[in-house]
Amino acid sequence: MGTDERYVVYFRDRVAGIDPPLRTDSVEFYDSGVRVTREGGRDFFPYEVIGRIRERTAGGGAAGTEEGSPT
Repeated sequence: MGTDERYVVYFRDRVAGIDPPLRTDSVEFYDSGVRVTREGGRDFFPYEVIGRIRERTAGGGAAGTEEGSPT
């Protein structure tokens, strides 16, 4: 992804093929989970594996906490 990575996705447990946290500029919300667009394609993750999704502020940090902190 480029410099417009607007969302940071944290997972409850390790997800194969993903280096946490996942940074992306596109998250689509559905009843059963989220679809994330990233380099190499789009992935769907059920809510059971998602720990938190943060929207980054205009300054580049995660809204509400310091960058990288999932709590």
